[in-house]
Amino acid sequence: MGKCVIIYSRLASIMYNNLVGLKDYVYHTVIWEGKRLLMHIYIIAQDLNLNGRDEERFYKLGRDYVAKGHRVTLFTGGNGLNIDLGQKKIGLLQRDGMTMIAFNVSYNIQMSRLQKLAAFFKFFRLVAKQGRLLPSPDMLVVASPPLSSAQAAIKLKEHFKVPLILEVRELWPDVPIKQGFLKNRLLINGVRRLEEQVYEKADWIVAKDHGIADAVKARRAGWDGITVIPEELEERGLLFQYEQVMEELNQK
Repeated sequence: MGKCVIIYSRLASIMYNNLVGLKDYVYHTVIWEGKRLLMHIYIIAQDLNLNGRDEERFYKLGRDYVAKGHRVTLFTGGNGLNIDLGQKKIGLLQRDGMTMIAFNVSYNIQMSRLQKLAAFFKFFRLVAKQGRLLPSPDMLVVASPPLSSAQAAIKLKEHFKVPLILEVRELWPDVPIKQGFLKNRLLINGVRRLEEQVYEKADWIVAKDHGIADAVKARRAGWDGITVIPEELEERGLLFQYEQVMEELNQK
């Protein structure tokens, strides 16, 4: 019979001064004969709105992963979680078996362009920095837009050397250009290059619909690592589709 070992690792003490919630954050990973039995999954979504009528699909996905025995750390902004962070930079809480890291980054659609850009950059910086202090994940899942969240995930992917699944919910910069949010030609070209880099670095892309999937394929010619998972998909179907994506990644 193989030997089972439980390995413990604490959140780096640098985070403690900025935490609201659990002060004794401990992760454990079960190892059996040198192999992990469970996955540790990072899920990153800046605008995780749980206050609306429908739960955010990444929250459902994380909850279902936990139900199957995986460990989930979810990074998000504090807006949609109904928690008051006050002057703290970071909130830490447990919900439905998930560890949720909530950053004190305000964001709403009424904000000015500069305020939105500042919020995107702040979230990017916090995720990229603090994510490195946590126990290593086996998989990263991130929602885009904003592209800055995907950039943070890329930083963590390169640091931990793990695969990244990118869920594209809108095409950027196409949507902000059409809405008049982006008009400067130099800025548009810069965001285009950022978009290309995000698609290039992702190990697999999940598109919300076939239109998005076709656009991504056109921008990354000759690449077939893309799956369409519709937004209206039922919860069980969502988990099944993501598990299929992971199967595809494992076969690469």
